[in-house]
Amino acid sequence: MPPVYETDRHDSLVNQIFDRALALVPQIAVLDHRGLRSDPSYFTTGIHPSPVYYRVVVEDLRRRGFLK
Repeated sequence: MPPVYETDRHDSLVNQIFDRALALVPQIAVLDHRGLRSDPSYFTTGIHPSPVYYRVVVEDLRRRGFLK
């Protein structure tokens, strides 16, 4: 799940639902970048990721062995 540039809302209903969904399928690898919400370099607008964020995604995919 990509981040959204915002304050900490870890206890929001949306985050609670997503956390519960992830807990139901622990065998499925999910890139959960919600914690990256406070770095403005990851966004071109409040909800649109920047090229900087996409580099983070690629690095994460490589680290996990999904890309070489």
